Amino acid sequence: MKVSFTSISKHILFDYGFMHRLSEIKSDLKQFVDWFEAPEHQEEETIFCIEDVSTPTLTWYREVVQRITELKTATINRQVKTL
Repeated sequence: MKVSFTSISKHILFDYGFMHRLSEIKSDLKQFVDWFEAPEHQEEETIFCIEDVSTPTLTWYREVVQRITELKTATINRQVKTL
């Protein structure tokens, strides 16, 4: 079986892109959970539970991230889409 450099490089790029995307997802989820569990966002100590996340919560999170970070809108939208 003949394997070309092009097919190998495409496979490597796919794997890198996939792994890079996984690390982005992990980072996005960690940032959201940290924000969600922060005392200033909850009336009582809260442990993250996906059932507690609603559309208004995601909207609030998006507004907070836009206000306190210098991230581009596209980056913030990607983060929220991940959630």
